[in-house]
Amino acid sequence: MLEYCEHGDVCADINQRGAYGNERTTNLCLQVGSALAYLHCNWIIHRDVKPENVLLKSSRKGKMVFVLADFGLARICGFMDACRTFVGTQPYMAPEIFRTYSGHANGYGSKVDVWSLGITLYACLTSELPSSVAITDAEIGSNHLSEVREGIAEASDLLRLIILTCLEPDPASRRDMCTAHRDWWELFISTSRRRTFY
Repeated sequence: MLEYCEHGDVCADINQRGAYGNERTTNLCLQVGSALAYLHCNWIIHRDVKPENVLLKSSRKGKMVFVLADFGLARICGFMDACRTFVGTQPYMAPEIFRTYSGHANGYGSKVDVWSLGITLYACLTSELPSSVAITDAEIGSNHLSEVREGIAEASDLLRLIILTCLEPDPASRRDMCTAHRDWWELFISTSRRRTFY
């Protein structure tokens, strides 16, 4: 059972309104990032973060609230465990899922959701996906981060930092959400103390 989200999902909203600006994308980033941090700190991986699985509703103050939904592919994955199932929505799936499927990795963990959030944020800002993630195997092109930087050149400094952090191809170098989301909030608050999100 899920709360009623009267404004549909982010994908439909972008199709109707066009790409999101910095403020709306930052809203989504901080709220969905907080939801993922809660899940990951409780050893749960979502495994299908994408615009279609982020719903919109209005708060009592009239602000837009983003709600992470569809836990059909979620699973518990402890610190020493690794997932090995090839699941998700391909354009949003992290490289290590493909590497596991092809036998080049021994599994994956919660950082696949961090990657998916980065692709989701990119899609919100540009209403398209980076071509470097249109893959069917384990390889991300060497120009991947360069293409991402070019695509989000008009984004705020904070969003550029977050997206590039999320889309680090090597999961060992990618931030984990339990600590990253706290740093994102601190950076946001330090640069914009007057905004409210709820």
